[in-house]
Amino acid sequence: PTNAHSYNSRMLSNTSHPPKTDSTGLAPSAHLHRRVAVLYVGVALLLASAPAGAQQFPPALVTVAPVIQKELPELITVVGTVEPARRSIAASQVAGLVTTMPVRQGDYLKKGQLICRLDNTSLQLQHRQAKAEQAAISEQIIEFKTLFDQWAYEKKRVDTLYESNAANETEFRKITAEYTAAKQRLAQARHRLDAQQALIDRLADQLDKTTIRAPFAGSVVRLHTELGQWLTRGGAVVELIDLSKVLVRIDAPAAVLPFVRCGQQCTVTIDGVDGQFVGKIKHIIRQADQLARTLPIEIELANEQGLIAAGMFAQANVPAGPTKTRLLVSRDAVVQRGQTRLVYVVKQQSQQTVALPVLVRLVGEYQIGVAIEAQGLAPGDRVVVRGNEQFLLMPPGPVSVVIPPMPPAPAGNKPAPTTPQPTAAANSASQSAAPE
Repeated sequence: PTNAHSYNSRMLSNTSHPPKTDSTGLAPSAHLHRRVAVLYVGVALLLASAPAGAQQFPPALVTVAPVIQKELPELITVVGTVEPARRSIAASQVAGLVTTMPVRQGDYLKKGQLICRLDNTSLQLQHRQAKAEQAAISEQIIEFKTLFDQWAYEKKRVDTLYESNAANETEFRKITAEYTAAKQRLAQARHRLDAQQALIDRLADQLDKTTIRAPFAGSVVRLHTELGQWLTRGGAVVELIDLSKVLVRIDAPAAVLPFVRCGQQCTVTIDGVDGQFVGKIKHIIRQADQLARTLPIEIELANEQGLIAAGMFAQANVPAGPTKTRLLVSRDAVVQRGQTRLVYVVKQQSQQTVALPVLVRLVGEYQIGVAIEAQGLAPGDRVVVRGNEQFLLMPPGPVSVVIPPMPPAPAGNKPAPTTPQPTAAANSASQSAAPE
């Protein structure tokens, strides 16, 4: 996850609903502006009534980042559900009584780890019997081979005598018949040995299948059998899911189809998990729902830390329009006050550096920042990304810009950029200090 706070990310994604009005005809944001104005006037009167010298507060320490301009596609936020990358119901390939069941629901299993073992006493006895019969057949083959060799020698001798008219027809036919019978007995014994070996291999395979192991590494989410229960062939044992990677399945409007493609990056927030995740579109199922006219899209996320579970609620920002030139700021630059969002722009006024509030409208959230629209804001303007929580309690005024130290660049790489990276510290503080 990035450092942006999940609260701020969820608040930023809600940009499409206009503020409602109350019975007085004023929007909540108008009431909020009135309360903020009263707060600022009260603070100003308090400062004016303070003794001389007590009004001189030092400039507020802030960190700034520039407003940038970039070509980016239009985004929409779509809700979805987390699904495991793989889900399998491990089943038994043979029937038997469960004698060992070491796993429980919630256990994490490695690939090949024991799940269940069935009673194999009968199979072991059949396997031993088959091997004993194989040994008997092998002894018969030795005996038949000896007889065959004897008759082969006799046939060779008689053939020589018969060709020289030294052996009569009866003796020649008798020796030939005995030779043929010995050859057939030897061949049949060898075929029986092959068949017996196949039987032994089949019994060994069935013995091996009485031990059921995990087909892949994952977590057990459901038990379908228990110790002492009889399993039929094909009977379910446990349900196993792989959460090393997860798929966020969303139902997006069919109108997004021209703008999405497999491999495209998307930002995703998960309820109950701080921060944002960056995933890639894995599957686009090109079968729209006939009633809702939506397309299922699956976004793949890495889950090395195991923070995401199957079934969790997710929100994904997916492309939904053509690429346009947009203004981008850090997520921490945007301060939320009810339905109103603003940023503080640092400018020079009367030989002083001051922070001025500017109302903004959010038009999209991207991996690199938040796209906004605002009057009077231009690329290159500096906005406060740290320290803006101070302006929730007092009117913005003189500020002192703090430039964070540049991290050392790794050998062989380009130096790290001087632009401060977005953090969740400012927005986390604004969340706790925001007026009700």
